[in-house]
Amino acid sequence: MIYKMLALNIDGTLLQDNGRLNKATKEAIEFAVGKGIKVTLVTSRNFSSATRVAKELKLKTCLVTHQGSFVASDLDKPILVKRITEEVTNDLVRFLEAFNCHIRLVHERYTIANKKKLPTNIMGKLVIKRVIGTLMPNPMWIP
Repeated sequence: MIYKMLALNIDGTLLQDNGRLNKATKEAIEFAVGKGIKVTLVTSRNFSSATRVAKELKLKTCLVTHQGSFVASDLDKPILVKRITEEVTNDLVRFLEAFNCHIRLVHERYTIANKKKLPTNIMGKLVIKRVIGTLMPNPMWIP
């Protein structure tokens, strides 16, 4: 069987636990590209985050980001954009604001979030760490 495309997830597939790419993974992807196989990334990450990983892998293909709702090779020339409406977004935010929770809205160009103060007695906390040039949330249990 001859493969024409290889679509890879970023988190849990390409990146190691420390958020870095393994040298052997990079070499395998370069080998596949050298054989004429199109390699792309399919991820729940936003477009700019996926673009940084694609650049590190020297990929020049379309990226499937935001769980398939934004497909593009260039931010200004998307192939597919499927967003929830502004009305639905507002309704969701109003609903979530009734709870003592952190809200984060992700767009292909930006991310906005509230600064809701969480109680100090919760078991889990969110730790922000640097992953390939961007800040990414990393859930981490702290006793």
